[in-house]
Amino acid sequence: MGVRTDMQRGNARNVGGFSPATGERGLLLIVAVAALLSALLLLWVAGDVVLAAAFMAGVLAIGALIFAGSRLFPVRAALQPEFDWSLVREAADNDEVAVAVTDRIGRLVCANALHDSWFGGPLAPPALGLSTADEAALMAAGRIAWRDGRSSAVQLRRDLLTFNA
Repeated sequence: MGVRTDMQRGNARNVGGFSPATGERGLLLIVAVAALLSALLLLWVAGDVVLAAAFMAGVLAIGALIFAGSRLFPVRAALQPEFDWSLVREAADNDEVAVAVTDRIGRLVCANALHDSWFGGPLAPPALGLSTADEAALMAAGRIAWRDGRSSAVQLRRDLLTFNA
């Protein structure tokens, strides 16, 4: 059982409203305008047309080399590592602690057998049958854990079962 990211599903997202192709064209335009403005500034300061033209040509050539290098050796998208959730479940599977792993929006990713037996199956926190206050405390602890790496909610109640998360 694995978890796929949006990038692995083919749902590449546009960052800042630009697709990768639009972003490259925009970057090329910015480099060209910067080279032109720098050359004009150099022309104004030095008063030498040949120097300004050579500078602009050099900047554009370096930009073209960088662009060609990015096409020849594309940067791989920074994907989150895909975890082997069966391995995580086996590591968490013990008889003393109920373990459930959720994603950022509260969906259950994996749970051990004790969690399944306590809560009647693989249930995510919103479906555990907690009171509104306990559910809010559990969800707040989950958000803090995603942010800080660790959190807890104590004395949560479900029917006659009292537990800490």
